Amino acid sequence: DILRIFRNQNIEASKPDNIPDVYVEGPNSVIYTIRPGEQSNPKVYESQTIKDRLHLKFQLEEGESVRIYKSKGNFFYDIPKAKSDRYSVQLSSLWKNWKKSDNSFAVPFAIDQQSNVVSFDFSGSTTPHLLIAGTTGSGKSWAIRALLEGLVKFYSPSEVGLILIDPKLVAFTKYDNSLHLLYPTAFEISEAKERLQICWNEMEDRYRKFKELGSQTGKNIVDLDSYNKHVDA
Repeated sequence: DILRIFRNQNIEASKPDNIPDVYVEGPNSVIYTIRPGEQSNPKVYESQTIKDRLHLKFQLEEGESVRIYKSKGNFFYDIPKAKSDRYSVQLSSLWKNWKKSDNSFAVPFAIDQQSNVVSFDFSGSTTPHLLIAGTTGSGKSWAIRALLEGLVKFYSPSEVGLILIDPKLVAFTKYDNSLHLLYPTAFEISEAKERLQICWNEMEDRYRKFKELGSQTGKNIVDLDSYNKHVDA
Protein backbone atom coordinates (compact mmCIF):
# COMPACT_ATOMS: atom_id res chain seq x y z
CA ASP A 1 0.00 0.00 0.00
CA ILE A 2 1.66 3.19 -1.20
CA LEU A 3 -0.38 5.27 1.26
CA ARG A 4 1.44 3.59 4.15
CA ILE A 5 4.70 5.21 3.04
CA PHE A 6 3.18 8.65 3.53
CA ARG A 7 1.49 7.77 6.80
CA ASN A 8 4.73 6.40 8.21
CA GLN A 9 6.24 9.82 7.52
CA ASN A 10 3.26 11.50 9.24
CA ILE A 11 2.11 12.89 5.88
CA GLU A 12 -1.63 12.99 5.27
CA ALA A 13 -2.62 11.14 2.10
CA SER A 14 -5.73 9.39 0.79
CA LYS A 15 -7.20 7.86 -2.34
CA PRO A 16 -8.60 10.53 -4.70
CA ASP A 17 -12.28 10.49 -5.56
CA ASN A 18 -12.13 12.60 -8.73
CA ILE A 19 -10.40 10.15 -11.08
CA PRO A 20 -11.55 6.69 -12.19
CA ASP A 21 -8.30 4.79 -11.62
CA VAL A 22 -5.84 5.40 -8.81
CA TYR A 23 -3.59 2.63 -10.11
CA VAL A 24 -2.77 2.56 -13.83
CA GLU A 25 -0.36 0.06 -15.36
CA GLY A 26 1.47 0.75 -18.60
CA PRO A 27 4.06 -1.26 -20.56
CA ASN A 28 7.04 0.04 -18.58
CA SER A 29 5.69 1.66 -15.44
CA VAL A 30 2.81 1.97 -13.00
CA ILE A 31 1.22 5.27 -11.98
CA TYR A 32 -0.10 5.61 -8.44
CA THR A 33 -2.32 8.56 -7.52
CA ILE A 34 -2.86 10.08 -4.07
CA ARG A 35 -4.82 13.02 -2.73
CA PRO A 36 -2.71 15.26 -0.48
CA GLY A 37 -4.00 16.60 2.82
CA GLU A 38 -5.61 20.02 2.62
CA GLN A 39 -3.39 21.43 5.35
CA SER A 40 -0.18 19.69 4.29
CA ASN A 41 2.80 21.38 2.64
CA PRO A 42 2.73 20.28 -1.03
CA LYS A 43 6.53 20.08 -1.09
CA VAL A 44 6.59 17.06 1.23
CA TYR A 45 4.83 14.94 -1.41
CA GLU A 46 7.75 15.26 -3.82
CA SER A 47 10.58 15.41 -1.30
CA GLN A 48 13.75 13.39 -1.67
CA THR A 49 12.69 11.33 1.34
CA ILE A 50 9.50 10.21 -0.42
CA LYS A 51 11.45 9.46 -3.59
CA ASP A 52 13.96 7.38 -1.64
CA ARG A 53 11.21 5.50 0.23
CA LEU A 54 9.45 4.64 -3.05
CA HIS A 55 12.76 3.67 -4.63
CA LEU A 56 13.37 1.18 -1.83
CA LYS A 57 9.81 -0.11 -1.61
CA PHE A 58 9.66 -0.98 -5.31
CA GLN A 59 13.26 -2.19 -5.40
CA LEU A 60 14.23 0.05 -8.28
CA GLU A 61 17.64 -0.31 -9.84
CA GLU A 62 20.37 2.28 -9.63
CA GLY A 63 19.70 4.95 -12.23
CA GLU A 64 15.94 4.40 -12.18
CA SER A 65 13.87 7.17 -10.68
CA VAL A 66 10.32 7.99 -9.65
CA ARG A 67 8.66 10.69 -11.73
CA ILE A 68 6.26 12.90 -9.77
CA TYR A 69 3.76 15.38 -11.18
CA LYS A 70 0.58 17.17 -10.10
CA SER A 71 -2.82 17.44 -11.80
CA LYS A 72 -6.41 18.15 -10.71
CA GLY A 73 -5.45 18.40 -7.05
CA ASN A 74 -3.65 15.04 -6.98
CA PHE A 75 -0.07 13.80 -6.97
CA PHE A 76 0.93 11.16 -9.50
CA TYR A 77 3.88 8.80 -8.95
CA ASP A 78 5.18 7.12 -12.09
CA ILE A 79 7.22 4.13 -10.95
CA PRO A 80 9.25 1.90 -13.32
CA LYS A 81 8.29 -1.76 -13.43
CA ALA A 82 10.79 -4.57 -13.01
CA LYS A 83 12.37 -5.43 -16.36
CA SER A 84 10.80 -8.88 -16.25
CA ASP A 85 7.32 -7.31 -15.96
CA ARG A 86 7.66 -4.91 -18.88
CA TYR A 87 6.14 -5.65 -22.25
CA SER A 88 6.44 -4.32 -25.78
CA VAL A 89 3.74 -2.64 -27.82
CA GLN A 90 3.39 -3.83 -31.40
CA LEU A 91 3.18 -1.16 -34.08
CA SER A 92 0.33 -3.04 -35.72
CA SER A 93 -1.78 -2.55 -32.59
CA LEU A 94 -1.10 1.20 -32.70
CA TRP A 95 -2.01 1.50 -36.35
CA LYS A 96 -5.35 -0.30 -36.11
CA ASN A 97 -6.44 2.01 -33.25
CA TRP A 98 -5.42 5.24 -34.97
CA LYS A 99 -7.17 7.20 -37.69
CA LYS A 100 -5.25 9.45 -40.04
CA SER A 101 -6.47 13.04 -40.21
CA ASP A 102 -6.75 14.94 -43.47
CA ASN A 103 -5.81 18.19 -41.72
CA SER A 104 -2.49 17.27 -40.15
CA PHE A 105 0.81 15.54 -40.79
CA ALA A 106 0.74 13.22 -37.80
CA VAL A 107 2.04 9.73 -37.12
CA PRO A 108 1.32 7.32 -34.21
CA PHE A 109 4.32 6.01 -32.31
CA ALA A 110 3.39 5.11 -28.72
CA ILE A 111 0.63 4.54 -26.16
CA ASP A 112 0.10 6.36 -22.88
CA GLN A 113 -0.66 4.86 -19.48
CA GLN A 114 -4.36 4.61 -20.38
CA SER A 115 -3.50 2.70 -23.60
CA ASN A 116 -4.48 5.68 -25.75
CA VAL A 117 -2.48 6.05 -28.96
CA VAL A 118 0.04 8.92 -28.84
CA SER A 119 0.82 10.61 -32.14
CA PHE A 120 3.26 13.33 -33.16
CA ASP A 121 2.02 16.07 -35.49
CA PHE A 122 4.88 17.41 -37.60
CA SER A 123 2.67 20.12 -39.10
CA GLY A 124 1.82 21.78 -35.80
CA SER A 125 3.26 25.22 -35.04
CA THR A 126 4.38 23.98 -31.61
CA THR A 127 6.19 20.92 -32.98
CA PRO A 128 8.51 21.98 -35.80
CA HIS A 129 11.27 19.74 -34.47
CA LEU A 130 11.52 16.53 -32.47
CA LEU A 131 14.46 15.62 -30.22
CA ILE A 132 14.61 12.06 -28.90
CA ALA A 133 17.02 11.67 -25.99
CA GLY A 134 17.80 8.93 -23.50
CA THR A 135 20.43 6.71 -22.00
CA THR A 136 22.05 3.83 -23.85
CA GLY A 137 19.53 1.07 -24.41
CA SER A 138 16.51 3.22 -23.49
CA GLY A 139 14.90 2.86 -26.92
CA LYS A 140 15.87 5.96 -28.90
CA SER A 141 16.43 4.03 -32.11
CA TRP A 142 13.18 2.11 -31.67
CA ALA A 143 11.27 5.37 -31.24
CA ILE A 144 12.77 6.74 -34.45
CA ARG A 145 11.97 3.53 -36.31
CA ALA A 146 8.38 3.64 -35.07
CA LEU A 147 8.01 7.15 -36.46
CA LEU A 148 9.59 6.19 -39.78
CA GLU A 149 7.42 3.07 -40.09
CA GLY A 150 4.32 5.17 -39.49
CA LEU A 151 5.40 7.79 -42.03
CA VAL A 152 5.96 5.31 -44.85
CA LYS A 153 2.75 3.40 -44.00
CA PHE A 154 0.33 6.31 -43.84
CA TYR A 155 1.89 8.71 -46.37
CA SER A 156 2.82 8.20 -50.01
CA PRO A 157 6.20 9.23 -51.50
CA SER A 158 4.45 12.27 -52.99
CA GLU A 159 3.42 13.37 -49.49
CA VAL A 160 6.63 12.76 -47.56
CA GLY A 161 10.29 12.33 -48.49
CA LEU A 162 13.00 11.05 -46.18
CA ILE A 163 16.56 12.28 -45.78
CA LEU A 164 18.38 9.89 -43.46
CA ILE A 165 21.74 10.13 -41.70
CA ASP A 166 22.92 6.86 -40.17
CA PRO A 167 26.22 7.04 -38.23
CA LYS A 168 25.58 3.51 -36.92
CA LEU A 169 25.63 2.23 -40.53
CA VAL A 170 22.89 -0.34 -39.82
CA ALA A 171 20.03 1.60 -38.21
CA PHE A 172 18.10 2.47 -41.39
CA THR A 173 19.14 -0.19 -43.90
CA LYS A 174 15.47 -1.17 -44.23
CA TYR A 175 14.83 2.04 -46.15
CA ASP A 176 17.71 1.75 -48.63
CA ASN A 177 15.30 0.94 -51.46
CA SER A 178 12.31 2.86 -50.17
CA LEU A 179 10.50 5.12 -52.63
CA HIS A 180 10.24 7.65 -49.81
CA LEU A 181 14.02 8.09 -49.67
CA LEU A 182 15.01 11.30 -51.48
CA TYR A 183 18.76 10.65 -51.35
CA PRO A 184 20.91 7.64 -50.43
CA THR A 185 21.34 7.31 -46.68
CA ALA A 186 24.35 9.31 -45.46
CA PHE A 187 26.98 7.44 -43.45
CA GLU A 188 30.09 9.62 -43.61
CA ILE A 189 30.54 13.11 -42.13
CA SER A 190 30.93 14.67 -45.56
CA GLU A 191 27.68 13.05 -46.70
CA ALA A 192 25.90 14.16 -43.56
CA LYS A 193 27.00 17.76 -44.14
CA GLU A 194 25.60 17.63 -47.68
CA ARG A 195 22.24 16.30 -46.47
CA LEU A 196 22.01 18.91 -43.71
CA GLN A 197 22.78 21.65 -46.23
CA ILE A 198 19.90 20.37 -48.37
CA CYS A 199 17.60 20.56 -45.34
CA TRP A 200 18.87 24.05 -44.52
CA ASN A 201 18.22 25.25 -48.08
CA GLU A 202 14.70 23.79 -47.99
CA MET A 203 14.00 25.48 -44.66
CA GLU A 204 15.22 28.85 -45.99
CA ASP A 205 13.10 28.46 -49.12
CA ARG A 206 10.00 27.69 -47.09
CA TYR A 207 10.50 30.72 -44.84
CA ARG A 208 10.83 32.91 -47.94
CA LYS A 209 7.55 31.52 -49.23
CA PHE A 210 5.91 32.17 -45.83
CA LYS A 211 7.11 35.77 -45.96
CA GLU A 212 5.96 36.30 -49.55
CA LEU A 213 2.49 34.88 -48.91
CA GLY A 214 2.21 36.88 -45.71
CA SER A 215 2.99 40.07 -47.62
CA GLN A 216 0.40 39.22 -50.27
CA THR A 217 -2.38 38.34 -47.84
CA GLY A 218 -1.55 40.58 -44.91
CA LYS A 219 -1.62 37.52 -42.68
CA ASN A 220 0.96 36.18 -40.26
CA ILE A 221 2.25 33.03 -42.02
CA VAL A 222 4.70 31.26 -39.72
CA ASP A 223 4.26 27.53 -40.33
CA LEU A 224 3.14 24.95 -42.88
CA ASP A 225 -0.34 24.72 -41.41
CA SER A 226 -1.11 28.43 -41.85
CA TYR A 227 0.64 28.45 -45.26
CA ASN A 228 -1.39 25.53 -46.60
CA LYS A 229 -4.67 27.00 -45.36
CA HIS A 230 -4.10 30.18 -47.39
CA VAL A 231 -2.75 28.36 -50.45
CA ASP A 232 -5.75 26.02 -50.53
CA ALA A 233 -8.26 28.81 -49.92
